Amino acid sequence: ISTPILKNNILRVWLASGTVWTFLAISSTVSMYEFDRSFGKPAMLRQEIILPFVKDLIFAFLTPFVFFLARRHPVQRNTWRRALLYFAGGFVFTAAHVVLRCLAYPVWDPRINGFTNAVWNSTTHAVQIKWILFQRLFLYNAVDDIASTYLVIVLVAHAVWYYQHFREREIRASQLETQLTKARLKALKSQMQPHFLFNTMHSISALILIDPLAADKMITRLGDFLRISLDNDDVQFTTLSRELEFVKGYLEIEKVRFGERLILIFDVSRDTLDADIPHLLLQPLVE
Repeated sequence: ISTPILKNNILRVWLASGTVWTFLAISSTVSMYEFDRSFGKPAMLRQEIILPFVKDLIFAFLTPFVFFLARRHPVQRNTWRRALLYFAGGFVFTAAHVVLRCLAYPVWDPRINGFTNAVWNSTTHAVQIKWILFQRLFLYNAVDDIASTYLVIVLVAHAVWYYQHFREREIRASQLETQLTKARLKALKSQMQPHFLFNTMHSISALILIDPLAADKMITRLGDFLRISLDNDDVQFTTLSRELEFVKGYLEIEKVRFGERLILIFDVSRDTLDADIPHLLLQPLVE
C-alpha cells in the first residue's frame, strides 16, 4: 500500500471513531438527562454530559488501535493463537480504559460514598495512587468493555477486512478475465493473418502470368494492408470505423483479383461508427 493511501486510511479510521463515539456520547447524555427529568430529579445538562463524554472519548482514542490490530491479525481457520491474542487484548483494552478514566475524571469510592481522585490527594496536594479504585473500576467494567465495546470493534474490523478482500478478489478476477480475453484475441489474430496472407499470395501467383499489372497492383495494395496491420498489431479493441477501413483495404486487394465480379455495398449506420469492437472481428466474415 502506498504511503498516501495508508495515511488516508488511518485518518479515516480516526475520524470515523471520533464521529461515532461523539454521537454516542451525545445520545447517552440526552437519554440520561431526559430520564432524570421524567422522574423529577434535579438535572443539569452540563453535569450530565461530562461523564459520558469522558468515557466515550476514551473509547474513541482506543478504537483505532483495536481496529488496526484486528485488521493486521484477522481470525481465520486454525488460528487459535490469534484467538488468545484477542482474549488478552480485551483485558489490555479494559485496563487502558480504566487507567485513562481514572486520570481524566474522579472515581466513585463507596467507602466515602462519593467521587474522589484516584491519583491525587486534594488535601496534601501530592500524588497518591489509590490502587483499590483501579481494581474496583477494572472489575466493574471488564465484562461490559470486552463484550459491548471491544468485541464490536473487532467484528467491525473483520467485516471491513473481509469486504475489502472480497472486492480485491473480484477486481483480480476481472483483470485475469480481461487478460484471458486479450490472449484469445491475440491468438485469433495470429491464426487469421497467416490464413489471409496465404490466400492473397495464392491470388497473386494466379494473376502474375495472366495479368502482371493486376498482380503488381495487388502486391502494392498488400503492402499497404500489411502496414496497417502492423500498426494495429497490439490493438485488441478498435472502433467500427477503423475496422471498416481495415476491411476496405483487404477488399481492395480482392477487387483487383475479381474485378467487376466483386460488388461492394456498405450499409453502416453513422451511430455505430464509434462503437468499440474486437480487432479483426469483420475479417473472417468478409473472407
